[in-house]
Amino acid sequence: MNKRTERLKKRLFEKDFYTKIQWWGEKETILTSEEIKEEPISIRRAIAVQHTLRCMPAAIKDDELIVGIANITSCGFGREFPDYALPEEKEEAMKAALTVKQLGGLHPGDYAKVLRLGVRGIKDEIYAQIEKELAKDEPDDNKILVWRSMVKQFLH
Repeated sequence: MNKRTERLKKRLFEKDFYTKIQWWGEKETILTSEEIKEEPISIRRAIAVQHTLRCMPAAIKDDELIVGIANITSCGFGREFPDYALPEEKEEAMKAALTVKQLGGLHPGDYAKVLRLGVRGIKDEIYAQIEKELAKDEPDDNKILVWRSMVKQFLH
């Protein structure tokens, strides 16, 4: 291991894992209007991701080549995810031994595509898919919902 990696490892295992830090997002919510509350949970979750990306403080630590903070919902890292679920949805999640704080979807982005098309190009692709689906005699509402979530979550 090189010296930079050794310093990162030392900081991580001797300090970061054991130091209580300021919690961000503990009381954050996106449930601020009836319009948002009426959206499907997948759209509300996308809005919560968008809110987090806009509002969560960024950090650049010594020796990091890739910067940022640990997964925004990581247990023990002092991060919370904004409230986006309605009380009845939280209750249903608890019955299934799940939590609405889980983001799921640990799929890395297609960064080559982002660099090739740009955010505008990807957004245009998504809108084209929505239009194509809406032109069908029986559009698939679930597909449209997923595409709406993509636009809200990552590209709005």
